[in-house]
Amino acid sequence: MENKEIWVQSLGYPPLKPVTSLQTTARLIGRAKRRCGIYLIEFADSTFYIGQSVDVRSRFGQHRRMHGNIVGFTFSRVARKNLNVEEQRRIRAAEDLGMKLSNIVHVSKINGQTKLDMVISQEEQERWLLNPEMENQLDQSPKKEFPEEFVQRTRGRYAKFQEHDKSGIILEILRKYLKNCVPMPRRTEQSLWSMSCMPSTNSFFQPRLAVINMAVMEVLVVAYPKGSNNKLCGHVNVASDVLFPRGGLIERLRFRLSFPLVRIAKGEYKDAGQHQVKLIALSANGLLKLIRDERVQKAAAHLNLRLMRKRGTIYAKYHCSELAAQCVPKLNDR
Repeated sequence: MENKEIWVQSLGYPPLKPVTSLQTTARLIGRAKRRCGIYLIEFADSTFYIGQSVDVRSRFGQHRRMHGNIVGFTFSRVARKNLNVEEQRRIRAAEDLGMKLSNIVHVSKINGQTKLDMVISQEEQERWLLNPEMENQLDQSPKKEFPEEFVQRTRGRYAKFQEHDKSGIILEILRKYLKNCVPMPRRTEQSLWSMSCMPSTNSFFQPRLAVINMAVMEVLVVAYPKGSNNKLCGHVNVASDVLFPRGGLIERLRFRLSFPLVRIAKGEYKDAGQHQVKLIALSANGLLKLIRDERVQKAAAHLNLRLMRKRGTIYAKYHCSELAAQCVPKLNDR
């Protein structure tokens, strides 16, 4: 109880009000007062949810209809133009305090049970994080089969990919990534991760050759600068709290010494939460070196498992099964 009161106060909210028996917050907020702001809901299982609304009273009613276990509520007024920034700030601050949030976007980790647990048990997930490559090799899930009409949708792009001079090293990058950074690739293919072949994304500046997607983001991109078809570049998104566990300058300096040509950029994806960083390589060999590095593999593995615990990939319909087939069967190769 004491921690909860400290958390609420430090986040800038008034004290939580008990709402177990309330269907509306009209009595708490009032009918005439401004109702635009950031709210905090407490559930009976001691988890919390932080959200924004231009009409918090109406939004609470929607939550109440979906969840019968709401026990606490508080709200602070915020100007509409500041809602997005303030919501993210409070979610990140709540995570730093150790609060268990039921939010999906802007958070780094999902608490409690998820749909992923029905595909990969929590025990398997924990084992996988300790040794992703070994657990992927031990996985006996059958190779996924796709209907011919689905395969046909990306066949033209895959044929074009095969003709590319750098297709060999691209395949090596993709295989290494799947083997060390993606939980049970056979079991989770298309539904929880997908592979796009020569998508049209960002084609004006940096056309993509191959992309691995999870949730609502790209986790690995192999591309080339516009006008330089034979010069590869790319980036990988990883968990910053795993790559730089102490968050200090020394860790970053050591990493830069190992990868002097790699640029470290701030990640901007909502699904990845506050603990994300983008590692940008300016060459195929630079990207392959990143994917082979155990520190990068571990940080990518943690981020990917977190993403899978949030949701499936929204890019499933763009999955190139023929390109993936060249990578997934190679998992058992040493």
